[in-house]
Amino acid sequence: MTFFEGGTHVPFFMRWPDRIEAGSEYERPVTHIDIFSTAAAAANVAVPADREIDGVDLLPYLNGTITDDPHEAIFWRTGTYRTVRSGDWKLQLSDPDETAFLYNLAVDPTEQHNLAASEPEQLDRLKQLIETGTSDWAAPLRPPLVTGPQYPDKHLNEPLDESDVPVYWYN
Repeated sequence: MTFFEGGTHVPFFMRWPDRIEAGSEYERPVTHIDIFSTAAAAANVAVPADREIDGVDLLPYLNGTITDDPHEAIFWRTGTYRTVRSGDWKLQLSDPDETAFLYNLAVDPTEQHNLAASEPEQLDRLKQLIETGTSDWAAPLRPPLVTGPQYPDKHLNEPLDESDVPVYWYN
């Protein structure tokens, strides 16, 4: 129910013996929106030209033809809880007061050390990226039925202490 790595970092498997080497691994972030463009390219079919297609064909990244990241940024949103990952940096902004959770995943992959106070340049860069990257997203069609605090790394029966800061989940 959060956009911490345990909720967003999941395996993505592909198998195509003629085009993808068995046992190979690709370490950079990709997303489910890439499936459409990758399947279209695999079938040698053009993606629709009458609309923007967010996903990319992953095959040139997997075979090393393209060495950059497939996406400048990947975004998530539920209600007004918003997140962006750009390179190894990830920012989550949670209501009701836009609490910022900033992590450098290259050195802190389990998001234990919030750098929002100590990395103001990254914080500002990623806040701007969220604003521009999601500016054309439609507003949710309905208000959430439930809004609740979620405490990272705490189960529901675990006592809270004053250092625990929640993110707010919308459903």
